[in-house]
Amino acid sequence: MIFKQQFYNAGNYARLSDEDDRDGESGSIDSQRKIMQQFCEANSFVAVDFYSDDGYSGTNFDRPNFQRMIRDIKQGKVNLVIVKDLSRFARNAGGAAYYVDMFEEYNVRFIAIDDGVDTLQGDDIVLPLKNVVNELYAKDISKKTRSALNARAKSGQYLSSRPAYGYMKNPADHNHLLIDPEPAEVVRTIFTMASTTYGYNAIVKHLTHQKILTPQSYFAAHNPDYFKKKPFTPHCQWNNKSVQVILENPIYLGNLVYGKTRSKKIRSKDRSARPEEEWIVTEGTHDAIISQQLWDLAHERLGSRKREGKCGDVHMLAGYIFCADCGAAMTFNNRDFGNGRHGEFLCGTYKRKGKEHCTTHYVTYDGVYQMLLQDIRSKARAAQQNEARFMKSLEQESQHLAVQKSAVLLKDEQQARQRVAQLDQIISRLYEDSALGVIPAERFQLMYTKYEAEQKDLRAKLDAVDAMQHQQEEKAGRLRAFMEFIREVTDMDALTPTILSRLVKRITVGQAAANPVTGEKEQAIRIEFAVA
Repeated sequence: MIFKQQFYNAGNYARLSDEDDRDGESGSIDSQRKIMQQFCEANSFVAVDFYSDDGYSGTNFDRPNFQRMIRDIKQGKVNLVIVKDLSRFARNAGGAAYYVDMFEEYNVRFIAIDDGVDTLQGDDIVLPLKNVVNELYAKDISKKTRSALNARAKSGQYLSSRPAYGYMKNPADHNHLLIDPEPAEVVRTIFTMASTTYGYNAIVKHLTHQKILTPQSYFAAHNPDYFKKKPFTPHCQWNNKSVQVILENPIYLGNLVYGKTRSKKIRSKDRSARPEEEWIVTEGTHDAIISQQLWDLAHERLGSRKREGKCGDVHMLAGYIFCADCGAAMTFNNRDFGNGRHGEFLCGTYKRKGKEHCTTHYVTYDGVYQMLLQDIRSKARAAQQNEARFMKSLEQESQHLAVQKSAVLLKDEQQARQRVAQLDQIISRLYEDSALGVIPAERFQLMYTKYEAEQKDLRAKLDAVDAMQHQQEEKAGRLRAFMEFIREVTDMDALTPTILSRLVKRITVGQAAANPVTGEKEQAIRIEFAVA
């Protein structure tokens, strides 16, 4: 219950989200401001400040000006909060009830003009009911919006607000892309370079040296109004990520991919990756910039994971070989000896930071190459001689990884899923009890935090269970693919980038040390094949 005060210093709050009808004048920020200002004047309230959040959802309260208003309330600057209607205040029943209860603790009056809500008049059953309706409306809008976007994506419409680099939006149809000649030529150059011997670093150096604007800079130069709020200075300093994004985007084949991620729930900004089979892929939606042949060749070259050394040396083990102790990538060097040049690897951490951080883990390129070649030959022969036994040995080699990952499995998966469902009901009832004043705001927040944490923990564990099951299915597929390919390389004379990409996942190199018994130098080199 709140008590009437002699003077009211009003904080007028307005909100408009992207889901709201922006064409409707009655709901605009300016319209809300005028309605509340007129209301203050008619009731002799002093409007001390106007708080507005444009483009923010009502399903959460992480809004900058809403939080500024809360701070002003706690500092005593505002003792009356006015909104046009409850939906402008919130579309989250539990959160709305929490803040209305907080207003009461600070003896702050709350008025929703269009809904006829005034907390000075006592508890109003309309308030919690309308909050529940607003939350259901927000969920319904979110579902319908997602459904509509999915339908548009399946029909081949381009949904992003900005065109991909190399394209521009069709002036006659903003959901259709046209080739932008200047950046499209840069895209072709990037794929052509990647399809030969150039890696990311070499491509970046070339583009920067040619003073070619980066994708972000090109867009800024041709759309100056887009960055009015946050000025952006165009530049030509490319980086590996910019090149990688272009090389991995199927849009340049004339295809659109939509729905790679999804929001976990409407109140959350967190997004999770969707399995590839759930992506919406629409082919032939616009003109391709590159051919499928050029795409395949570039990705085959990139898949070989070759890397240039400082002297321009290229070796095929880059991207595969790592220090067994610190996990850093091994660096490659060519050194001159009396009998010619020889490649060698050193721990990347040791090379950059010195012996205080890691040891050399020195190993020769030829040593690793020959060991890898012999191991693959040996496995190919074993696969031909006894396929069943070989499959079992591969499963045992990768079993240590499965054992580590299986620690996340729950003892009773079904019970955990039932508990998650129960917590949904408990939290929902908690919202209702808070809205109806059955429990105080502090008690609500304490219980809500506890149940939310428990549910979050259970869901994380269940996600791990699902991921583990998916991994096991993928592992079975990799084993079959591994078997099919390794039969073909029994009599190989040399390693190739294709063989490495198909068979090898990782090579780890230990530090060489003398055997305490024999005194001979020993070094552990572990090859992890692409079946684990």
